Amino acid sequence: MTTTGVTVPATLMHLHSVTVSLEGDPTASEVRDRFEAEPRLELITTASGCDSCAELREYAQDIGRPRGDVWENCIWADAVHVTDGRLTFFQAIDQQADVIPENVDAVRALAGAADGQESRARTDDALGVGM
Repeated sequence: MTTTGVTVPATLMHLHSVTVSLEGDPTASEVRDRFEAEPRLELITTASGCDSCAELREYAQDIGRPRGDVWENCIWADAVHVTDGRLTFFQAIDQQADVIPENVDAVRALAGAADGQESRARTDDALGVGM
């Protein structure tokens, strides 16, 4: 896996270019389906109107997220490509908020209060994960 951080005008978010060498050769559509099945991954389409990190933060504020937090790893669906077993995509990460759900899950794990799957479901429900 290779990642590249990109310096762009962004509000409290990072943009990463990710390249992954795969053992198989799935289609881009199959990869998007796998991403979409993960609650903490959010596929962003051109049709949504969000085409920048700043617009993602504004959307999070509009839907009532505290401080405009984006807890999900946002992946631009239109930029998911697979060629010769190499997957490439762009993701936006809110570097101040993306660790919040995992920290809640870690505290629950240390307290022995829930298994991983149950904890993630409880945390996602409490925070409203899924834009």
